[in-house]
Amino acid sequence: MKVHPSHAAAAAAFFCVPASAHFFVQSYTLPVPFATYAWSAVGALLATFLLSGLFLRARSAPRRLRRSEEHAVPNEVLRIGSLFGVGCLLICILCGLFGVQRAADNLNMTMFWVGFVLLLPYATAVFGDVFIILNPWSTIGRMVDRMCQSPVIQIPSWVGCWPAFLLFLSFIYIELFADLKPGGLSIALISYTSIIIAGSIAFGARAWIRRAEFFSIMFRQISLISPLAWKITKNPSGRPLVSVRFRAPVEGLLEHGSRLSSFTAVLVICFMLSSTSFDGIHNTLFWARIYWAEIYPHLKPLIATGGGRDLSHAISIFAIWQWLALLLSPFLYIGLFLVACKLCRKIGRTRLGTLELAKIFGISLVPIAFVYHFSHYYTLLVAYIGQLYRLASDPLGFGWDVFGTRGAGGGLVILDMGNVWNTQVASIIAGHVVSVFVAHVLALRMFRDARAAVFSQIPMLVLMMIFTWLGLWILSLPLTS
Repeated sequence: MKVHPSHAAAAAAFFCVPASAHFFVQSYTLPVPFATYAWSAVGALLATFLLSGLFLRARSAPRRLRRSEEHAVPNEVLRIGSLFGVGCLLICILCGLFGVQRAADNLNMTMFWVGFVLLLPYATAVFGDVFIILNPWSTIGRMVDRMCQSPVIQIPSWVGCWPAFLLFLSFIYIELFADLKPGGLSIALISYTSIIIAGSIAFGARAWIRRAEFFSIMFRQISLISPLAWKITKNPSGRPLVSVRFRAPVEGLLEHGSRLSSFTAVLVICFMLSSTSFDGIHNTLFWARIYWAEIYPHLKPLIATGGGRDLSHAISIFAIWQWLALLLSPFLYIGLFLVACKLCRKIGRTRLGTLELAKIFGISLVPIAFVYHFSHYYTLLVAYIGQLYRLASDPLGFGWDVFGTRGAGGGLVILDMGNVWNTQVASIIAGHVVSVFVAHVLALRMFRDARAAVFSQIPMLVLMMIFTWLGLWILSLPLTS
């Protein structure tokens, strides 16, 4: 097994104690003890729960919210957006295949990892699901549908979002452990596009993209936070029509029909949570100690060869440990969530099953998943987004200066560590507060009275407290390097 550099670094770093706090490269001491932050966050959630229970009643949470007027968008927006999305995909692929293989000098790495993976989710939370217009794989799928008269087979309903989950899992593994060069990223994008094309031919683009294209699933869930709701329909002649309407922030989480379509859709949201948490913890001193101090001593007698390769074997097993932890992480989160739903069902005495409640309350996890993503990665966005301006003039890294911006953009932007920590704490608390509120409103819709709704949400409140504490704790952990 190939030893990844980060795994070797984790092994070496275990024997030294870093002085930096999580995501900080300089020594930083929290302004107040971590326990103060944790208990304050728990207090904020408890206050939200009590206020919701006191002031919200069933009549305050109607089953169907009043929908605002939809505004038609010119069809040219869809055409231009589709071309832009496909163009960006092609640029990423071509730059990786034909440009230099230094990540800092090739446009495709910054465009994809910073512009797409980091910036677009935050833009989606503000401006809505514009990805339904930009999505290059949806555009390619529509082209496949036009060429193929009908799908080869009907995709079974039991498939749910399992393809999306498996592709999402593969994507996170690549992000954390593959150490891709620009060419490797291009191969990954070509492979993903090929899967979308093959599935569209077999099952039809609409069905396959809804179940397998995890980027669109992720952006669709995040867009429920936004005050803008985008929609694509078809006119009687079959041509697409784009419309947008305004709504209150996070209202999309409460709109009629926002419940998740399947259990696997809940699993995808839980993986949005767990993958971010795992990314935050897997390079920390705490995580390294679990393996090297608690697990490795028991394995050492079994892998000892006496040939000087013991450390190499230990690091290889550490790589397997990392992969298994990532694989199991969403099932840990969804297990905790299902326990909370089961307790809600018993306390509220509803006829709905635990899985049905999970599909309803699963939507309340979206704000938490979003703030986890924001708190862990927004510093990277700020640090690297300016490089897009510089790389636009020299996308292949050949020394060009097409737009005269090759020398612009400056260096990386490093934020003040105190401001970063305070922003992370505030965002995590805000996300969990919104989730508690949303879960309470959803409970008012399904349980017979306000009292039953309030008491049914106690297990969900405890779960939110656990998630809040866990999120803050992971951010406070020192890194191994």
